[in-house]
Amino acid sequence: CINDVQRIKKFLIEHGFNESDMIILTDDQKDYNRIPTRANIIKYIKELVSDPRNNDSYFFHFSGHGGQLELHNLLVDPLSEGVRLTVVFDSCHSGTVLDLPYVYSTRGTIKQPKILLQGAKNALDTGLRYFQGELESFRKSVKILATKTLEGHVIRRKNLQTMSSVADIVMFNEQTSADAHEGGQATGAMSYALIKSLSRDHKQTYKELLNSIREILHEKYAQRPQLSASHPMEMESPFTI
Repeated sequence: CINDVQRIKKFLIEHGFNESDMIILTDDQKDYNRIPTRANIIKYIKELVSDPRNNDSYFFHFSGHGGQLELHNLLVDPLSEGVRLTVVFDSCHSGTVLDLPYVYSTRGTIKQPKILLQGAKNALDTGLRYFQGELESFRKSVKILATKTLEGHVIRRKNLQTMSSVADIVMFNEQTSADAHEGGQATGAMSYALIKSLSRDHKQTYKELLNSIREILHEKYAQRPQLSASHPMEMESPFTI
């Protein structure tokens, strides 16, 4: 959404970013190289993170429709320790777009991985079989449960190792994307809520900001915000870009 891009641009300038350092791709550009085609997006992402240095701060925003890119490989993998990246997504597939391993709830705690939740359900089903007297089925279930749980922990550990990063990476997105209209203009719900929250109070913790975004979205939309990170973070620390 072009309106989102203009709002984010204004927001970044107000927070110390220089317009000359920005790469902006929108559908209304006359220069083909500034239109957000897949090739152009990949090209400029690579250019953006080509020479990361200590204390560099990056901001990546995407608002619109489109397929998935291997953005973890493009945006996350090149970054080194001491580099900060803040990402805001208003798009389809935004829930898994960067595949960052640590997803935080509005309580400021790490959400349980799906594999562990499924393991708990399997354990409950196994216990019910035992109490219902299905002994043979119980024995088989215990074996299957033990195997699945072990595989789940192996997968989880592998994901943490491969998807984490020494750089400080934080992503704001919705579990599902939504188009919104504010003041007669089209906008992405996440972009709108983020800017509105920080316009009210720019000195918030990550936890406060996530809750504020949730409250703003809850007023009009069904979408639920998420915050994910490249490594465990202190949610009571001040939000910064």
